[in-house]
Amino acid sequence: MESDNPQETKTVAVLDRVEDVLNRPIESLYDLLVNIGILLMAILVVLVTTNVILRYVFESSLFFGNAMGRYIAIWFSLLLVGPLLLHDKHLGVDVLVRKFRFRTRVAIRIAEMILIVILGGLQTYWGWQYASSFGFNTTDPATGIDMFWFYSALWVSGIFVVVFGLYKLVQILSDPNVIDRDYERQYGTGSFEEEVE
Repeated sequence: MESDNPQETKTVAVLDRVEDVLNRPIESLYDLLVNIGILLMAILVVLVTTNVILRYVFESSLFFGNAMGRYIAIWFSLLLVGPLLLHDKHLGVDVLVRKFRFRTRVAIRIAEMILIVILGGLQTYWGWQYASSFGFNTTDPATGIDMFWFYSALWVSGIFVVVFGLYKLVQILSDPNVIDRDYERQYGTGSFEEEVE
């Protein structure tokens, strides 16, 4: 998307450089968080399976099993919100949006990313407020761990939503065609109209 406006061209060039500089760290962070998510899921499966076997075979269970399973599931799901944002892996209904002209789709996607970054910032702020206000005053009876560490999933997740949302916004601003490439990566090549017919 070339422009005759020198100021706009300069801005796009700066955004391209920012994207190039951030690409490797963001992808590394993405890989790290996905691997942590896989590890948490594996721990959750082992913990729940062990607890079920102990409960039904030996008529006892791990005293911390239910609580830890719940906390691991919360951390797993909240930790992956930001990384999934990077490659558009969240569930979304974009049937109507795909019918709009390209410029309108870009404007909608930019507005969407700005809203996501704002909401991620609010999640970070209020998550920290909640964790620091209530977390240090309460311990989980089953594990004996301060609830701060469990409530921290909120603000940590919010930070990653902001980071990945801002990076996605930079990608869209520097190359608006990224939204079509994301769509093709998610749904395959070909235009949307061909897939509907």
